[in-house]
Amino acid sequence: MPNDRFLSRESLSAVVALLRVASQLRNGLDGALAPLGITFARYEVLALLMFSRSGELPMHKISEQLDVHPTSVTSTVSRLAADGLVQRNSDPSDGRGSLISLTDGGMILVSSASEALESYLSTIGLTDAERRQIISIYRRVS
Repeated sequence: MPNDRFLSRESLSAVVALLRVASQLRNGLDGALAPLGITFARYEVLALLMFSRSGELPMHKISEQLDVHPTSVTSTVSRLAADGLVQRNSDPSDGRGSLISLTDGGMILVSSASEALESYLSTIGLTDAERRQIISIYRRVS
């Protein structure tokens, strides 16, 4: 019996399914990257730097592009720097800021990690149309 005060069965099922899929994907992606010693959050930073036009980005742009709190980005970048995967340089346009760039080791790792992730994603079997639909749904809700 429908009730206007509660989510419909379809709405609740859709929300629960999306949350569970997100959780399972995160676990699967992290699992695929574990042998390389990184998490998906660290991979995201490395990949963003790899695809940046200049090969380096200010911290605030990384935070903005990944839609992640600056404190989380600072922590992730610190770990990546400690592992020799990125380096921090002074930002000439912002005396207080840093530009983050990949090291050679970071470039090698992001390439290997991308292969591992592509392999994992191929096991799921999403079609290109399904991938585009997921992107479309994300853009609608963000």
